[in-house]
Amino acid sequence: LLADEHLGQYARDGLEQMPDARAGEALRAALGSLQGRALIGAVNSLGVRREAAAVEALGRLVANPSAGAAGPALIALGRIGGAAALRIVEPMLASAAPELRAAAAEACLLHANHLLDAGEGGPALVLFQKVRAADVPTPLRLAATRGAILADERGRLALLLESLHSPDADLRDVALLSLRDLPGAVVTTALLAELDRLAPPVQALVIEVLAERGGPEVLHAIERRAGTENAEVRQAALRALGKIGGASSVPILIGALSAEPPVAAASLARIATPEADAFILQALLTAKRPDDLRLIAVLGSRRAASALPELIAFAQGADAEKANESLRALALIANPSDLPRLIALSSAVRDEDARVLADRAIVTTAMKIIEPARRADAVLAAFRATSEPAAKAALLRPLASVVRSMGGSHEAFFVVRSAPKDRDEGLRAAAVRCLSDWPDAAPTTALLDIANDKGVSPVRREAALSGALRLISPVATGRERSPLNVAQSFAGAVRAAQTHDEKLLVIAGLGEWKRPEAVAVLESYLRDPDVRAEAAAALAQQKSAAKTKGKAKAAAPAPKTTPASGALFNGTDLAGWDGDPGVWRVRAGVIVGGSLEGNPRNEFLATTRRYRNFTLRLEYRLTGTEGFVNGGVQFRSVRIPQPPNEMSGYQADIGAGHSGCLYDESRRKKFLARATDEQIKRLEKSGEWNHYEIICDGPRTELRLNGETTVTYEESDPGVALDGLIALQIHGNCKAEIAYRNLVLEERP
Repeated sequence: LLADEHLGQYARDGLEQMPDARAGEALRAALGSLQGRALIGAVNSLGVRREAAAVEALGRLVANPSAGAAGPALIALGRIGGAAALRIVEPMLASAAPELRAAAAEACLLHANHLLDAGEGGPALVLFQKVRAADVPTPLRLAATRGAILADERGRLALLLESLHSPDADLRDVALLSLRDLPGAVVTTALLAELDRLAPPVQALVIEVLAERGGPEVLHAIERRAGTENAEVRQAALRALGKIGGASSVPILIGALSAEPPVAAASLARIATPEADAFILQALLTAKRPDDLRLIAVLGSRRAASALPELIAFAQGADAEKANESLRALALIANPSDLPRLIALSSAVRDEDARVLADRAIVTTAMKIIEPARRADAVLAAFRATSEPAAKAALLRPLASVVRSMGGSHEAFFVVRSAPKDRDEGLRAAAVRCLSDWPDAAPTTALLDIANDKGVSPVRREAALSGALRLISPVATGRERSPLNVAQSFAGAVRAAQTHDEKLLVIAGLGEWKRPEAVAVLESYLRDPDVRAEAAAALAQQKSAAKTKGKAKAAAPAPKTTPASGALFNGTDLAGWDGDPGVWRVRAGVIVGGSLEGNPRNEFLATTRRYRNFTLRLEYRLTGTEGFVNGGVQFRSVRIPQPPNEMSGYQADIGAGHSGCLYDESRRKKFLARATDEQIKRLEKSGEWNHYEIICDGPRTELRLNGETTVTYEESDPGVALDGLIALQIHGNCKAEIAYRNLVLEERP
């Protein structure tokens, strides 16, 4: 395969790696028949294998440049090495054409490096010196110089210093690079002795190399040069002190802060000596502007925890510049355990610039908490603890940022949702801003309630409406999975919109919602001369999208039918369910509704399809602290227009002494059948998981609680529908949370 245009490279790769001697024989044998790239490839492979038996054949290729492989053959000979190979290569350094001289130099360097690695510095040095003296390209001579420095134990210092004094920048770079490979105190001492005789730019470079070598003598020499008049050398010394400096270096760096602020500050931030923080704090007490601000920034960069009390004191002081710089440093230094102090500091700040920085310090510190769900805890605790509206409003700013970092938090939402109804105007405004900037759709219903409140100011109404529409949009366009009823939400937005700008916000949102319901609302806006043109444009977008969707639908295969029986809940999100995302969520694979912060009204999470005859099995757990702690499972039910959060139909009741009983929600508003008090007391495990089974077969309903039948009911009213939605309820007027899991439904004929 060696001659094959496509597979020859693969063949050579295989032969190169084979330990069998016959692989080398095969490559040698092929030299006589290969040409062009295939010949060069085989030559290279012989060099990689270091095939000593190929020297003679490679020599013939060197002697015959017309074959096109003389240069590669020389390099292969350099890889193979040995006296026989060198007898071919070395003469070419002086007598060959320029391109072959370069190949011969590369070959000599390859062999010299092999010798150097094997500990044969003397023979290697001979080759390096021959390349240095040859008329070959500069990079090869530089490589030879580097090799000579490494190989010549006796003469290397002279060659190093000669190269450092050279006007050739490339040669100086080679010397500096070589220094990094030459350990030992002798070299370090020689460099220190020569340092002041070097040109300042070279001296600065050597200081950098010396810092890498380290040692007390080096540190002392660099500290002395940190005050030199030459700026280039001085800055190199200051930079080096950041790497190797000790306690004696910190005062030097502090003293240089005024003359060389960026370099000195960077080294102060970097220096690893444990005394540095104390030195900097001490200097800060007497430092003048702007050095005091620089030292505060250095403490922040150092994450100097010991400086926290002083920085908090500065942040509370009257010096605005010092306070702001301290707040920036606190954002870097503070740990999550310091959050209460930062929150108290933020509440005390009145200057707007400082308030922004204080908020940033809270958010940055909260982000250091590894568990995202706990990042808002300290801010929420402070919000609950204070009764001062201004303090609550101030806390809502960092809270919004922290919640965004968490991707949403129902616990935080439940704490904030009552704030828009506070008597204080500032707190109401801050709460609307906070909820409008929420990272998921949880506050949508709360914002729409504000927007539809006839007592709210026009400014607050527009802010709430704008926020609600921003939260609806990702759900309407499919970017966010949520149980939010988009049609109902847009209907609330339409009711709220009064001004021209508010209507435009609604129309823009409807334009993104590619559904027939959106078209119907947009068509109603065509009768409004104030926004007729905008509604027409949005309708045109809808029709264009509908055509595209129709074509895609026609080309797509028929969708698979959903099985009639199985799990109602996928364990991940609320797909297939409809309810207020501010009430219902998924936590650890469980559907959770309500809050121990309080539930102002009944809320239902309903399926999006109807069921008639079935057996529904599920587990629930109800916990509460105040009020009518209650929930239930709706079935054969419907949503009602007013109030829009309510449902009508059968309910398998839960809690408040009614578990296992059958109630008629919002219709007859009474218990249709009850379990006995003895059963309820004996069967229900309060605050634990309970198993519910609901069997619907024609007019007959049976409820089973924890395996025992509690109710059997036969519907006698022919006007009562025997099909409808299934829904989960958390009752209003209580502080309670209900969880549901393992929802499995089996449909009956």
